[in-house]
Amino acid sequence: MMYFIFGLFLYFTVFQLLRVDMGPERYFVSNYWKTYAYHYDDIERIEEKNYGLFKLITIHLRAKGKLGRRITFIPSYKNYEHFISEHPDLFAHLT
Repeated sequence: MMYFIFGLFLYFTVFQLLRVDMGPERYFVSNYWKTYAYHYDDIERIEEKNYGLFKLITIHLRAKGKLGRRITFIPSYKNYEHFISEHPDLFAHLT
């Protein structure tokens, strides 16, 4: 029974994290089996939560995509902040 509960815990926490690669024209989201491309205009809002040891980013989409309406990932601190600061025009519609 403990293995089942631990398996459910892993599924609903760790396995829900996705890989996100941001490019100048679109961003790519992968569940490590398939990769999907999304446009920045599809983003409704971005939530950032800081848990001390790591930051958790959730992208909320306007419409449901192949991987759902929410894309949750743990960013690379340097790469995420650098990309956001270098491309403010991509995220201007969020403010």
